[in-house]
Amino acid sequence: MTPFQSARLTVHEDGTAMLEDFPSGAWDGESEPGCIDFEGESLTGWADWEFLSEGELQISSAEGAFSIYADSGLFGSIGWGDFFLYGCDGMQFGFSVRTQVILPGERDGDESG
Repeated sequence: MTPFQSARLTVHEDGTAMLEDFPSGAWDGESEPGCIDFEGESLTGWADWEFLSEGELQISSAEGAFSIYADSGLFGSIGWGDFFLYGCDGMQFGFSVRTQVILPGERDGDESG
């Protein structure tokens, strides 16, 4: 079984995010790229997000902050179709983006329209 297979990160236009079973640990922002020393626990709850650069998104919650990194796109561009979280032990964990159009009135599971 792939580690963090059930992890989900949902970002909203308003700068908030929802973490579901997302890996946690001590963040080392001094390394290049920044990495996380996993503690074996996962986070579920609300967070905030912001772009630090074109290819780096910072996620901040009450438990701490970490960065995720975009994949390389076509012709040297940045592609957010896949993104990565780097472990300080040298492991690279890849996640795929699943998009969803949410119409007004359908947020937070309310699909009554």
